[in-house]
Amino acid sequence: MMDIQMSFFNSKWLKWVPPRIRAFFSKKSEITFHSTASESDLLERCRAGLHSSSWDYHGPAGYVRGSSLRVYWAMGMFRDSFMPVFHGQVEATPEGSRIRGRMSHHLLVQIFHGFWCGALVLMALFFVWTIVMPLAAYGMLWIANGIMAVGDRAYPGREQKIESYLREVCERGLIQ
Repeated sequence: MMDIQMSFFNSKWLKWVPPRIRAFFSKKSEITFHSTASESDLLERCRAGLHSSSWDYHGPAGYVRGSSLRVYWAMGMFRDSFMPVFHGQVEATPEGSRIRGRMSHHLLVQIFHGFWCGALVLMALFFVWTIVMPLAAYGMLWIANGIMAVGDRAYPGREQKIESYLREVCERGLIQ
């Protein structure tokens, strides 16, 4: 299944799709962080280091529920629905524990964006007899690409900051 999905997203038919749109829907590779701490200790470290997002907080935010965690990089006054979110699980291992997960986007944002891009493509196919509608739909995809670029340029490296935070929690313990 993974090969079919990856070959679909890398096919020559989708090369015309703007790059951030294509990356938004493609599945990211799994990330794993190892720790010598126990599973419950690592969960507590993550819980203590994560804050709820507020208007003046910059840093790691998210929540821990059971053994799953969601981590994103809070940006204070700046709100970005397209921000990357780490979706992971904390698991016990013989050496201690590990965090396994993937970078993704919020599910509701993915659903909305899928409907929006899908409607644009269907509109372009339905009105293909006129040149204006396909060009307008293609332009709207590039506008969505631009909206995502604003968040990437305003706060670059958010995925790397999330990974650094999780690596620090696993290696050295709690971050204050």
